Amino acid sequence: MTFDLFEGAQLAPDAPKGLGIAMAGAGEKSARHALDFYPTPAEGIAPLLIAERAALDRYRGRSPAFWEPCGRGGAIQRVGAALGLASVGTDIVADSANAVAQLDLRTADRALAPCVLSNFPWAIGRELVTHLWGRLGVEYMALLFKAQWMHCDKGAELARAGLAPNRRWEMTFRLDFAAKGNPTMNCTWFVWDRIDQRRGWGLIDRAGPVDGAGELF
Repeated sequence: MTFDLFEGAQLAPDAPKGLGIAMAGAGEKSARHALDFYPTPAEGIAPLLIAERAALDRYRGRSPAFWEPCGRGGAIQRVGAALGLASVGTDIVADSANAVAQLDLRTADRALAPCVLSNFPWAIGRELVTHLWGRLGVEYMALLFKAQWMHCDKGAELARAGLAPNRRWEMTFRLDFAAKGNPTMNCTWFVWDRIDQRRGWGLIDRAGPVDGAGELF
C-alpha cells in the first residue's frame, strides 16, 4: 500500500500513533515508513480479484483494464497481470522499475482506465473516492481500507451523497503490511460498480470467496 498522496506523512520515530502502530504489525512503537509506503501483500489482492472476476471480466478486452493510482511498488498490478488484466500505474512518486508514472491523483482531470484497483491513503480516502467516482466518472472501483473505514460521520456523508460502495468483501485473515509476523489490522475490500448493482457483503479467505458466508443481492 502507498500513502504517497498524504503529504507530511512522516512522523518522528518516537511518535507513531494509531495507523503507525497498527501497520507495524505489533504493539511496539515503530517509526512509520517514509510517506506511509506499505505495499499490499499479494495474498490480500488475489482473493479480491477472484471474488470480483465476473465484474472485472467486463474490462478484460480494454487496454488498460484498470488504473492503479497509488501504484508504487507494483503490487496490485502484478497480481492483476497474472490474471490477465492489463493496467496502468501512477503515483505521486514515480517508480520506473515497476512502470509507474508520476501523477498526483488529486490533480488528475481524467480517468486513465474504466476501473480502479488500489489501496488508497486511508486518511484522505473519502476525498479520493469523491474525486474518482463523482468527478472523473470511473465505472468500477475496488479499494482496500481498514474494516471500520465507513464507521464514522464521514462514512454517513458519503452514503448521503450517493457515494457508498455497492458491496464489500470482509477478509478472514489479517494482512502483514510490515512483514513482522504479527499483523493486527482487519481489512475490507470495498467495491463501487455502476453496472453490476449487486449489494451486500461476502467473506474472502486466501483462496477467494468463502461459500455460504455473506449475502449479495
